[in-house]
Amino acid sequence: MSKIKKVLLRLLLLATALVVTLGAVAFATGTAQRAYEAARWLLEFSQSAEARGGPRPMMRAPLSYEVDGRRYNADIYRPLESPRAALVLLHGASPGGKDEPRLVDFAATLATARFIVLVPDLVNLRKLQLRANTRIDVADAVRYMANTPDLIPNQNLGVVAISVAAGPAIDAALEPATAKQLDFVLAIGGYYDMLTTLTFATTGYFHDGTQAHRQEPNDYGKWVFALSNVEMLKSPTDRGAIRAIARRKLNDRGARVDELVARLTPEAQALYRFLANTDPEQVQRLHAGLPPQVKAEIEALSLSNKDLSMIKAGVILLHGRDDTIIPYSESVALARALPPARTQLFLVRGLFHVDLKLGLGDYWQLWRAAYALLEQRDASQNPSQS
Repeated sequence: MSKIKKVLLRLLLLATALVVTLGAVAFATGTAQRAYEAARWLLEFSQSAEARGGPRPMMRAPLSYEVDGRRYNADIYRPLESPRAALVLLHGASPGGKDEPRLVDFAATLATARFIVLVPDLVNLRKLQLRANTRIDVADAVRYMANTPDLIPNQNLGVVAISVAAGPAIDAALEPATAKQLDFVLAIGGYYDMLTTLTFATTGYFHDGTQAHRQEPNDYGKWVFALSNVEMLKSPTDRGAIRAIARRKLNDRGARVDELVARLTPEAQALYRFLANTDPEQVQRLHAGLPPQVKAEIEALSLSNKDLSMIKAGVILLHGRDDTIIPYSESVALARALPPARTQLFLVRGLFHVDLKLGLGDYWQLWRAAYALLEQRDASQNPSQS
């Protein structure tokens, strides 16, 4: 992080500290203290391990749990200070899963903000398989935390979902049993409609509700989708060829795959044509030609066909305007579908899906998002203790 950015963050920290010191009556409920803590946490989050002088102050340990016969492996992160709330942190589609270094650092950062953090191993997403039934894994993690007293201080429990984990997380939050146990959701770089997300992944086009835009997409999204659906193809030859195409393209966007495409049956050809298409006007036609089981999974993964007005949890949406995997318009659309009184949306430039390359103006929005999260953390707290 540049010296200018560090100065800006320190000024924000000092400004909020000054408000706390003044002790204005308007801030007697702890608002100022939380504002200061959000600024301090954001400063620490932006620092490298070298700048911090060592690892983050928290404890991490492996954990196994079982819900209705379904067994899970996870990690639990505990703060050194008294915890104020609990979180289930869901990783996106990544082979590293719960052990992906950026996720580990983020979980540790959340623990320093006095959350107990459970990070389950989401097998589907670790295998790069986007499945609607991942909502069961989410619901099980929430249920386990909610029913383990030493993991849920103050009976306050939230979910933080990254990228494509946002869909199953919000879907799970709609289930009556989960809704009773879940207080809030933070979705980072999430989606609303899977087909519009795939339209962006293949063509770069998206619509923000006002006008259409085009941005060069990161091919990671569409080839992960290919790997996700390969098992739905009937032919073993097709499955092998699509896997080879996807892996070759993930390693080298310009790699030639003609000889592999030539081996595909019509079923797999339909999937490949959908993914290789760059014309937004052709998406609906190509989508119609997809294998029925692939179309069914796209439908099941989408949130746009669900009544999100029924959600009971508070929802914080954070999305990068420069996201090249899922466009920020997906969080905009998601915010419009959720109850306005319980939804907060923060759009930040310099947030490239999950990687930060922030400009000076981004810190204000990130501070507001951090404050919103801490506000949810303290929702069940006695105001004088927040």
